[in-house]
Amino acid sequence: MGVSFTVQVLDSEGEPSEGIEVKAHFPSWPTGTVTSEERTDSDGQASFETVGDHDEVTLYVQGEKHGPYELSDGDSYTVNL
Repeated sequence: MGVSFTVQVLDSEGEPSEGIEVKAHFPSWPTGTVTSEERTDSDGQASFETVGDHDEVTLYVQGEKHGPYELSDGDSYTVNL
């Protein structure tokens, strides 16, 4: 069972940012970190679905680190640029 979550990226004026690279890093034992990468859509959202169960995620938006955050299915995170 996996975990689904979204990331909303907003610009400095609070408007959705399209085409922004969002990387999600999940700690995973014994293999190390698992990474998933998406780009934001026209609503500024990137959607993720993990293959395995993860309870923590660190987000990198345009290379800038956000988190780590506790992760549950259906969570939503907002990042302001």
